[in-house]
Amino acid sequence: MIDGKKTNEDLTPQEQRLADLLFTIKDDEAFVNSLMTWCDEDDVIEETADFIEDNPGCTESDILGFIASFVEMECVDDEAPAETADELKNLLENVSDSYYDFVFGVCHAVKCRADGAQLMIDYIKAHPEAKSDDIIDWMEEYGM
Repeated sequence: MIDGKKTNEDLTPQEQRLADLLFTIKDDEAFVNSLMTWCDEDDVIEETADFIEDNPGCTESDILGFIASFVEMECVDDEAPAETADELKNLLENVSDSYYDFVFGVCHAVKCRADGAQLMIDYIKAHPEAKSDDIIDWMEEYGM
């Protein structure tokens, strides 16, 4: 599910608790895997599980908003200029069918690569009519 852990037996008790709670929100393995990875990378596994338990009926968007409150939507590593992050956020927010989860997800995905933000900027500029699905498809093909 996260960090190469493939089965429930591989998860820590805290990770298992969060996974179980996420499955009650949405019975979708891709959704759970994605959020588990984000929570693991940002070290908010216990906090997110507590949030879900403390907010019965919370939605996917509520959870993403909670995670976002813990982490800045950083699109680049510490070495890159702040203008690159600002430019990418602006481009993503101006995609015709942009939505918060899309911007957050793309920013989170590209920060794992030193050149990820710039590659994304170049792609969006070269494909100004691209929709969010086109961008996500390109990221998957490119391995982000």
